[in-house]
Amino acid sequence: MQFTPCLGSEGCATFGRLTPDLFADFYIRLFDFWYEDYKKEKNVEIKLLTETEKAHYGEQIFALLREADADFVPPLSARFPEAKNEADGVRRYFDEMLTANLLATLEGDTLLGFVAFRENISGNYIPEGTFPNLYIGTAVITREARGMHLTTRMYEYLFDVLRPDYSCFTRTWSTNAAHIAILTRMGFSLTKRVENDRGEGIDSVYFGLIRK
Repeated sequence: MQFTPCLGSEGCATFGRLTPDLFADFYIRLFDFWYEDYKKEKNVEIKLLTETEKAHYGEQIFALLREADADFVPPLSARFPEAKNEADGVRRYFDEMLTANLLATLEGDTLLGFVAFRENISGNYIPEGTFPNLYIGTAVITREARGMHLTTRMYEYLFDVLRPDYSCFTRTWSTNAAHIAILTRMGFSLTKRVENDRGEGIDSVYFGLIRK
């Protein structure tokens, strides 16, 4: 999203680390204004990848993670202390992420972005007994495709078409205004905050959309 790069688990990296309290309403209004127009901007396909398709698009997925590495807080490559270098850190993240479901946006045979999610998990950020559920771990869009609302489009397809009866959960960082705005617009509520979890003044924030 190029007013902001859209990323996940970690969510969407924002330009300028703008605070959500000041700018969430602005982003929500911006999404509403463009909501109809974005469908006309590019002819793309959104689909859940099979294991064979994950292998087919593997190099593109890895390249996209490397491109977006530093947009995450903390960077993806920094999450594996045993990694030899940045590329090795991203490769370890990539290998772990491939065990999740991948919802991809494609233009022909070109990957524009994806959302990685897991189903029916439990944890301290998911209310006990909330089943079925899904947890979004990662969402990334190529730099060239940012500004096309692809994260919103994939979320809508995931929540309304693929898993309409599932409660949905995710987390991001507190200065990540763009992703928080997307979640707010789609009906998510803040369920947990861990202060200074990602550095001084940067909290981990957890969001949920409960389906009854």
